[in-house]
Amino acid sequence: MQQSRERIGMADQAAETTDDALSISSKVTIIGNVHFDGQIDIQGTVQGEVRCASVHVSKYGTVMGMIVADQVTVSGGVNGSIYANKLVLKTNCDVEGGIYHRELSLEDGSYFDGKSRPHKQPLDLAEASPDAPAALPKVAA
Repeated sequence: MQQSRERIGMADQAAETTDDALSISSKVTIIGNVHFDGQIDIQGTVQGEVRCASVHVSKYGTVMGMIVADQVTVSGGVNGSIYANKLVLKTNCDVEGGIYHRELSLEDGSYFDGKSRPHKQPLDLAEASPDAPAALPKVAA
């Protein structure tokens, strides 16, 4: 029982939110989807889909799954598709998968292995993607 309390306390400290931002600590691994209306700073690991307004995958952060956001900056690792209006791949990042974007910036020293597709509405493409989860059923009130 003590171990459970320690894990809960650590999770409370590791994932902090403000009104507009969520920070996922380097000591945290999330298995499942993360949907958030604001900005997410990922320093840990997410094994699942990330949907938000903007996301920064930090130098030691990792996402194994699809990312859908208006703005995406990758300094760490991503293994999965990225759908973004503005996508920045920073020096020393490691991205494997398809990227769909309106604007793309690749810094010297960034690593990208996959297909790049410019598109006027890349976020709309995410909804039609085979990687996209099935829509959740609506619950009657």
